[in-house]
Amino acid sequence: IDRDPLIRFGPFLVPRFGQHVLGRAYDRMTPEEVHNDTVAYVMADPSRVSAELSAVGLENVEYGRSQAWRLPGFAAAAASLVRAVIGRRGLEGAMARIEAPTLVLWGDQDRLVGRPVIERIRRLRPDWVVEELDRVGHAPMMEAPEHYIRSVASWLAETPPVPSTS
Repeated sequence: IDRDPLIRFGPFLVPRFGQHVLGRAYDRMTPEEVHNDTVAYVMADPSRVSAELSAVGLENVEYGRSQAWRLPGFAAAAASLVRAVIGRRGLEGAMARIEAPTLVLWGDQDRLVGRPVIERIRRLRPDWVVEELDRVGHAPMMEAPEHYIRSVASWLAETPPVPSTS
């Protein structure tokens, strides 16, 4: 597994090249290898993901292989993410327009969203609550579900409801 986001996502900078690279990798890997590679990249500690959730993830990979839209859809999503990160002004403009109270949960071992992004969010949106989760990767809801639920429930309990606009 290459942990470098540039190597993993760089091909999506070139139209259709990312999909080609992704398709070749999927052709060479079994569903188990695809699932394990993804979990190992996204999670700080894959062993913390429940067996039931891992089974669902593997089932999702197997299902995706039978759907013609899955690979192009995943490639388009990855390319869109890369464009959003590179086109920072657009992303920052979208953040500036958010009026609702916002909670950002970030795992300090996240390989997709690095600390500089989180620090920038803190500077641009000091009104947002940013909670850092120790030893957690990109998907805290799967890797540390109890902590995730506690954090969201606590934030919801402390956050006044947004008045209705209707």
